[in-house]
Amino acid sequence: MFVSLNQDLEFKWLEIAAKNGHPIAQSNLADLLLAQGDKKKYIF
Repeated sequence: MFVSLNQDLEFKWLEIAAKNGHPIAQSNLADLLLAQGDKKKYIF
């Protein structure tokens, strides 16, 4: 994952890319959600 000055914007674009089927974005978003403990958002 990359470093961002605006984490909310970074999360928004990561989520958009994951929903559009980008496999690396899906993996990164899943890792982020696992780290946050948010199990309800694992399905893209």
